[in-house]
Amino acid sequence: MLTATAVVLAVNVIGRGRHENAQSPTESDADGKLVPVSALEGLLPTKEVVSSAVGDPGIGLVNEGTGIDTVVMVDADCQGLTSVSGPVYAGTGWTAVRWQGWNSPAEPNPARWVHQALMSVTTYPHASAARAFYTKESAAWQKCSGRIINTRVPTDKDSPDRFWSVEGVTEADGVLKATTISEGGGGWSCQNTLTVRSNVVVRISGCADTDSAATTQALLDAITAKIDAAA
Repeated sequence: MLTATAVVLAVNVIGRGRHENAQSPTESDADGKLVPVSALEGLLPTKEVVSSAVGDPGIGLVNEGTGIDTVVMVDADCQGLTSVSGPVYAGTGWTAVRWQGWNSPAEPNPARWVHQALMSVTTYPHASAARAFYTKESAAWQKCSGRIINTRVPTDKDSPDRFWSVEGVTEADGVLKATTISEGGGGWSCQNTLTVRSNVVVRISGCADTDSAATTQALLDAITAKIDAAA
């Protein structure tokens, strides 16, 4: 565990300021059946699934939304590693998004954090557009590997410097993974995952002071299974 002042990822960045407008979806796709926007809400896991994946019955939903913020952090070229916001999705043609932030303790800003899980599902008008986004982010994550990035938002006077070390960027079987470690955070780290199913981009971060790889994989499996069933 560590103090909350050392933790800032997507839940702190999503949902503030202006939201970028989504593109209008198309009705068909040459790559196969599309997942409709109406199915997005049901793709995200229930409390039972999240609690089981994290191994913490005390985790709870503390934040959720349907918009993508336009805020930009200091190291904007690496922003896709830490949030669903700013320059990451802007102009990529997304049609709709649903995101959730789960904390343990189940408070927006607990005095001491135990676990955090951040998830989003974003639709695109074509499966090829979703894959193009994935390809773009894969290149960006690889370039950020080995760097120390600052998630401070310069336009927010209350946003402090938060430094994260980016390690272990890998890509296999269409799944992009990276570890971000909080500098001075007492071992707090996040396992970040990005993948595409049909026309849906899935992004997950699991954070704790222990390895969260199993957590993110379990959440990824739960979401992608629902997408495969809907497509």
